[in-house]
Order: sequence, then structure tokens, then C-alpha cells
Amino acid sequence: MKQSMKGIWPKVLDYLIMTIGVTISAAAVNLFFVPYKIHSGGVSGIATVLYYLLDYRVPVGVLIVILNLPLFIIGYKVIGKTFMLRTLYSTLAYTVAIDVTSKWLLRVSKEIVLESNNLPDLMLFCIFGGALMGLGLGMVFTRNSCTGGSDLFAEILRRKGIHYSVGTLMFMFDGISVIMSLIVFKNLLLVLYSVIAIFLSMKMIDLILDGANVAKAVFIMSEKSEQIADAIIHTLGRGVTGFSGRGMYFRKERETLFCVVKNRQLPALKKLVKNMDDKAFLIVTSAHQVLGEGFGAFDKEL
Repeated sequence: MKQSMKGIWPKVLDYLIMTIGVTISAAAVNLFFVPYKIHSGGVSGIATVLYYLLDYRVPVGVLIVILNLPLFIIGYKVIGKTFMLRTLYSTLAYTVAIDVTSKWLLRVSKEIVLESNNLPDLMLFCIFGGALMGLGLGMVFTRNSCTGGSDLFAEILRRKGIHYSVGTLMFMFDGISVIMSLIVFKNLLLVLYSVIAIFLSMKMIDLILDGANVAKAVFIMSEKSEQIADAIIHTLGRGVTGFSGRGMYFRKERETLFCVVKNRQLPALKKLVKNMDDKAFLIVTSAHQVLGEGFGAFDKEL
């Protein structure tokens, strides 16, 4: 019984953190973005544009679900079940949080403007909205999940062999959605504010995921190196290299694994190793520049 509870509590914690994260992001959307037509990037941004195009008839959360459906169908086939189930939960929780809190937070947002003599400070809203959005999404990403949209789009393309960084692919998706905002609202100033909000959101995500570094290089020493290597390859989709070595304390031959993962994959890797061998020894270092398959392209650096 105790063993089963030990296995349940980490999952409960994961889903609790994901729920808190999506609620924070939903607050950013309803407090700072939707009321002032500021584009938050990705599917949320496109949903905001459609919300105004459809004269407020369809809630933003419902539009997010509809726009994410094609990505979920493709993602389930390309990425796999575990990641997509967590992503499905995060996306549904995100949309519910947006629609449930919308009336109350929109009222709060209007009161903020009234206290400012009806002059909304869009720059301040961009800064706080972008920071809150990034904080919430970063919390979700640390649990090996995402809220659909540009992040899921990037992960699908990466798994299909498009050799650009996830950040670059997300920026491409966000760029398309921002252009859509410009066409519909015909307001360049709003687009410029939106770019600031998206930039700050991505920076906050980097901060939550520990950093400005491209990736993490991990050395793993374990008696179960074969099983761990197979799990990393099939679960995380990352390559692993094995080095033969000799532990000088016990004078025993042992294989050391080496792999490089994205920052947001590190929590999942550590959990995977712990579950398979809680006596394993890990060394995690920052890889400031990683080029090759699944990371940066060589031609971008040469």
C-alpha cells in the first residue's frame, strides 16, 4: 500500500503544478491580453483574434480547444501517448480556467483601468501579462507537458525531423499568428505591444526551465544502464552514448551513459532514472551550444 502511494503522490503533484500553471496563464489572458486586444502568441493569440471577429459569441477557451484539435490528432500519432495525455489535461484545464475566470477577471481589469482615469497602460499590461503567461507555461513545461499551440506544433515538427530548435519553431508559429492579428485589427501599435509580451513570456519560460542555456548534458552511472538507455531513447526520443569505464572505488567495470536533452526534458529524465534505479549517479552540466539532429542546425552557425 505504501509503495503504491509513493507512486501516486508524484503524479498528483505533477497535475497540481500543471493546474496552478494553467490558472496563472489564464489570469494573464483575461486580465491583460483579451480586454485590450494584445496578442499572447500561438493558439491563445489566434483565439483572441477570433473572439473579436465572432463578436464575443464564442468563448476564448472553446476556440482554443477547437484550434488545438488538429494538433492533438497529429501529436498523438507522432509524439506518443504519455506526453499527449498530460498535454490534453493541461490544454483542457487551461481552457476551462480561461472561461471560468473570464467574467470576474475582465471586471477586475476594467476596475484597474477606471482607477487609472480610463487610460490603460498597455506597456505595463504587456510586461505583467507576458511575465505571468511565461510563469504559468514554464510550470506546465517542467511537468513534461504543454498547453498545445505553438509548443506542441514545435514538438511535432522536431519529431518529424525538422532540425531547428523548439524556440525557433515556436517563433515561426507565433509570427504567423501575430501577422493574423495585424490583418484583423489593423493596428501596428497593438502588434508591437504583442511582440513585447511574447518575448517576455518566452524569457520567463527560459528562466523557469533554468535558463538561457540551449540544453543540458547528462552523465548517468548505473547498474541498469541498458534499461535506462532504452527508456531514454523510446520515452524522450533522445540519443544515448555508452562509454565503458572502471569505477576505481570498487575496482569494477561499469558503463557510463551520456545524453543531451532540452531544458524542459530534464525533469522527465531525472524522474525516469530515479524510477529505474534510485541508486544511480547523475552529473548534469549546461551545454551552451548544441548543433546537430534535434538541436541547432550547422548552417546557422557556419
